[in-house]
Amino acid sequence: MKANVKEILESPYTPTGNPKRIHEFFDKLSHSVESLETLKSLHEVKRMVSVTLKKLPNIRGDLFRNDPDFVKFTEAL
Repeated sequence: MKANVKEILESPYTPTGNPKRIHEFFDKLSHSVESLETLKSLHEVKRMVSVTLKKLPNIRGDLFRNDPDFVKFTEAL
């Protein structure tokens, strides 16, 4: 579990809307989220959604509005 949390925290800052970089970001994030869901531990990282969103400044408004949920966030991404 700690490895998945660390992977989310260390996800790369992606300041542009470059589709390739966003896709790489998504791959890493979705893997971590799915792993945490499987372990029934996703609730432990809910506070990290806003930190993760800051790594996607160009597209964060399009992805995520008022619901701090990693599952919905990764689905939108």
